Amino acid sequence: MDADFANRNEFIQVRRAVWLALQQFFMRDSYLLESDVHEGDVSHRIAVYLEQSFPLWHVDCEFNRDGQDVKRTSEASMGFRPDIIVHRRGRSGPNLLAVEIKKSSEINDGDRKKLEGILSEYGYSWGVCISMCSDGAILEWQGCEIAEPKLNELRWASVEETGHVE
Repeated sequence: MDADFANRNEFIQVRRAVWLALQQFFMRDSYLLESDVHEGDVSHRIAVYLEQSFPLWHVDCEFNRDGQDVKRTSEASMGFRPDIIVHRRGRSGPNLLAVEIKKSSEINDGDRKKLEGILSEYGYSWGVCISMCSDGAILEWQGCEIAEPKLNELRWASVEETGHVE
């Protein structure tokens, strides 16, 4: 099998899982955004929904270990904790997806650098920064050259009216 084809298929599966998790979050937990709860509460709920798409992987929030050591990158020598990761625990991985969540704010260079560091230094296949707002989410993917810009923005109408995400 061609490596580009395998990477594209993996990306499509990962992207679909993220979109399904966001759809479930909006349908069941939009109250959290409306109530201005902590970003970690939002991340936790999205991680719960991601677990459904990755039954053979570990889905963790704020996980800061590489085996027994604290995860560090050249940008974060004191250590860091990605909001959500999909991985196999332990030093050897493999590591599939790192997610940074921003609640009601734009994704900044610090978020991008954090994801770049975890992808390059810990071998995660994909990374996504998600900026959440009351009417949708903006997704910035890293680790792939195949993310079409039109797929990076998710907007939803009232689920009660349409029954689905736009």
